[in-house]
Amino acid sequence: MAGYEGNGYVLSRLWFDFCFENMALVNPNHSAMFMWFVELNNRLGWVDKFASPATQTMAAIGMKSYNTYKKTFDDLVNWGFVKLIKASKNQWTASIIALSKNDKARNKALDKALTMHLTKQSESTCKSTDSINKPINKQTNKPINNTVGEKRFSPPSHEQLISYFTEKKLKHWDENRCISEAVRFFDFYDSKNWMVGKNKMTKWKAAVSGWINRSVDNNGKNGGKNGNNVTTGLGPGGVEPARNIDTYGKL
Repeated sequence: MAGYEGNGYVLSRLWFDFCFENMALVNPNHSAMFMWFVELNNRLGWVDKFASPATQTMAAIGMKSYNTYKKTFDDLVNWGFVKLIKASKNQWTASIIALSKNDKARNKALDKALTMHLTKQSESTCKSTDSINKPINKQTNKPINNTVGEKRFSPPSHEQLISYFTEKKLKHWDENRCISEAVRFFDFYDSKNWMVGKNKMTKWKAAVSGWINRSVDNNGKNGGKNGNNVTTGLGPGGVEPARNIDTYGKL
């Protein structure tokens, strides 16, 4: 792992480049499992190879089925992101693995798509400004300038979410739960195009706080026994109805 210089951002960037180019293959389980392997190796000091018990991984990402674990793990191996050094004999023994740098995606489709989006967004803003800012009178020009200066919403990255979930966790969750919830949050709102009800999300940190509070409240009502029932709403002024995690897929 010396080539990574202990930097998980390189691995996560390569992973999400791959996801963008292979959307028909990848599901949230793959992202959760690979991000957990990156986190685990980071905690171990970026060793060349390390043990990964299936039960530990399943607990970290909230996965209940060993068959789902096996298929997800095998996919990561086949795609070149995980190198299997020694296979486990069963689900109770650990596999010895190493993280691989899969950089076959030379076209960097995600970078190109983001660049094109920002370029089109900039061109659209310029055109709208040119068409609106006509010298009619001072009264109409004032609100136009204020509107143009408003900030546009930018979805958070996985790293930002993991960092903020960890910061906000207080005494409720451990770090593994924070990583899992961050991935769940991203996948849920990304699938909705970052919409809250019928409106575009404006403050993702507020959405995270609502997610955490409702999850904690819900676990309290259920006696903390059901870890998969999370709520995904926001507070008053931008309410997203509470949903069971089963409605959009378990990780």
